[in-house]
Parts: sequence; structure tokens; C-alpha cells
Amino acid sequence: MISIRTAPTRIQTRVIVCASLPALALGATRVIVSASLAVLALSVMSCGSTPRGELKQTGDLTVELYLPSQTPLISIRYLVTGDLIDPITDVVAVTGTPATSTVMFAGLLVAKGYTVDVTAVAVDTTLSCRASGHADIAAHRTTNLFLALHCQPPPTGAAVVTAKVVSCPQIQSLSAAPLTTSVGSSIDLSAQAVAADGTTPVYAWTATSGSFSAPNSPTGRFTCAAPGTDTITLTVTVMNGTCSDHQSFTVTCVPVTTLRLPRPVPGSRSETDTLPNRHTATRASAV
Repeated sequence: MISIRTAPTRIQTRVIVCASLPALALGATRVIVSASLAVLALSVMSCGSTPRGELKQTGDLTVELYLPSQTPLISIRYLVTGDLIDPITDVVAVTGTPATSTVMFAGLLVAKGYTVDVTAVAVDTTLSCRASGHADIAAHRTTNLFLALHCQPPPTGAAVVTAKVVSCPQIQSLSAAPLTTSVGSSIDLSAQAVAADGTTPVYAWTATSGSFSAPNSPTGRFTCAAPGTDTITLTVTVMNGTCSDHQSFTVTCVPVTTLRLPRPVPGSRSETDTLPNRHTATRASAV
């Protein structure tokens, strides 16, 4: 295992590179990671059983885990499972009180329905800390899965309740891919929220700009409207709106690049070329 570490701060990051052993021996897999003000660890391991001579498309999965601010943790365990890979387990030791823990699984085979289960050991060993979510991996693309770690004490005793209890919903997982795209292009969104009493939460996607294909659905697409950064927020509420849960993340919208060729020089004739993107450009040639 190769590890790179810098000074501890509020962010903790680990990168897991999945590759077949022959690929590692030939140096076919390369990952460049830049971490600023973060705790970074890079691990390379064999995560699947791709047949010899068969090249399959892969993608990456980034899991960003939001940690409870009032619950000191000792370690976090990530388990990634899918139909095309062997289970991947990684344990991260927690230093200090980071706000988030980020793990990147690079080189996963393209497939739908990967499952990420997270458990954590708290300083208070009576607490049970868990999070889980699902993600789809697309070729040459990074899927970003956002999870919130919830810690709860074990149930004790019994009580008789005569009042009506409102069960607040919780966002279990939220995924977005990609986090950077061009103006006019879209970002795939997917979320899962539950309420303890089994009621169906109401979803509401909002953003500082741009538009949603299905603003009140757990899945949909966000379309960038202007260059810059946009904050996307998902809010889930119970039917009567008495309580809610929300989660936000930032995406980057970049301008669409335009191809411009030099203007014809005086005394030359013009030839018209049709480019693959169906835009027309003029190329100058001397007489």
C-alpha cells in the first residue's frame, strides 16, 4: 500500500485504485491526486477479476461522508459491493474532529447498483453509527455519492405514548455526476430519503441558478444556465411539512468553448469545411 499524508485538518481523504495485477505490473494504471490542507492516503489494490486479455470500461466513485459534529469518532469502515467486483473494504482512522471524510474508489467496472455501506466506531461505544447508499458507475466519469453518518444510542426501556409522533425524514444518500459540466449540459441527480414511520418524504431540489428536469422527484437532471458555481440543495419533508432534512453541494458550470479559425488574408480564396460538431468554419488558402 502506498500512502501520502499531509498535516491533519478538517478534511480527510483516501483514494482506492482498483486495477488488475497485470495492469499494475505494466504501469497501465495511473492516478494523480492533489490534496491541499487535507489528510490524504492513496491505496492500490485488486478489486475485481477481469479475464486476461479482456479490456472493460471503468469509472470512478467518490464517497463524501458528512460526520456528526458532536460525536467524536475513532474509525470509519467503507464496504463497496457490486455484481461485477469482489467486495472492497477500507478502514479509515479518524484524527481530530473532521467535518467530512472522503474516499475515492478509482477504476470500478461500469455497472448499475453499486452499494456503499458505512459503519463507524465512536468514542462512545454505546452509539451505533451507520450510513448507506447506491450509485451507478459510468465509463470515464466520476460519480459523487454524498452520505450523512447518523449515530444513535441503543433502544432502552419502554414507554406508552398517547400523543401523535411526527417522524422527520432523513436523506440517506445523494449522488451527482459529474460535478463539473458545460453551460447547457446536465448533471444526473439521484437521492434516497426515508422516514422512520414509513411515510414517503416530499422531495424538493433548488439551486442558485439553472433548472431541474424533475424538481420534486428523487431522480432527475440539473442543467447549467450560466458559467460559475451553483449550490444545489435537496430538501425532504413529511407530508404535513412539520419537519425536514436538507443537504447541499456545489457544482461548476464552465463556458462552452467556440472554435474560431483565422480570417482569410486579402487576395486569397475561401474554402468551407464542415466540422464534426456541425459548425461551419472558413479556411483560407493562397491563390
